[in-house]
Amino acid sequence: PASVLAVQLIHGINFGVMATVAVTFVSDLCSESHRGAMQSRLAATSGIAAAMGPAVGGWIAQRWGIHWTFGTMACVAAAGAAIFLWKV
Repeated sequence: PASVLAVQLIHGINFGVMATVAVTFVSDLCSESHRGAMQSRLAATSGIAAAMGPAVGGWIAQRWGIHWTFGTMACVAAAGAAIFLWKV
């Protein structure tokens, strides 16, 4: 359906913008001597999250249902935002 295509389009744009902003943000915060290491950490964290997120989310959905999956991931996102705001 057209609604799925629209959501996927928005998701793709969001992913491209957020990835660019994340690298720029890390570059702005770090000194030149640490920039490469910090961008590597960002890339590793993103890769691990992309690999583990669907697996953990699927496991939670199978065990307790999709509502628990969204609730759990919302809590993980809120914790990540809190840590980010505390550290910056």
